[in-house]
Amino acid sequence: MGQTFTTGITAVGGLIQAVQSFRGGSAQAQAYQQQANYNAQVYEQQAAMIASQKALSQEQARRSIGRMRGTLVAKTAGKGLLLSGSPLAIMADTESQMLFDQAINEYNLDVQAAAARSAAAMTRYSGATQASYAKTVGRANAFSGLLSTASQIGRMYYGGPGKL
Repeated sequence: MGQTFTTGITAVGGLIQAVQSFRGGSAQAQAYQQQANYNAQVYEQQAAMIASQKALSQEQARRSIGRMRGTLVAKTAGKGLLLSGSPLAIMADTESQMLFDQAINEYNLDVQAAAARSAAAMTRYSGATQASYAKTVGRANAFSGLLSTASQIGRMYYGGPGKL
């Protein structure tokens, strides 16, 4: 009865340890995935904010160009000149430069948004990889624990080195 009782205790202990290893790996995997999803959402929010910033920047540029045109037309007309020749060339050059500056700004914002979206995707991928690894480690530890318990029980019944 003593050896059977000891064997039963050993088997139950090994099984409990295996279940804990498996659950621990699953819990850690879930934690990795949740953290990765949260971080990815932060990056996606950054990308959305950059898109909003781009729309605002476009509107501000449109208004600045309109103000510049209005100011130049008013100054030219106030001096009794027609909007042709040098005043028109100045307006065209200034507007071209403003549009060029706006295009550079939009490009930079597009690059920032793309970087944020890429970071979100990489964060999700990394989280999924870490979660998969955690599950694998949990399963391996559970299997190793079961093998160790089986080995221990085998030594109890069949002798050999380390017989209890």
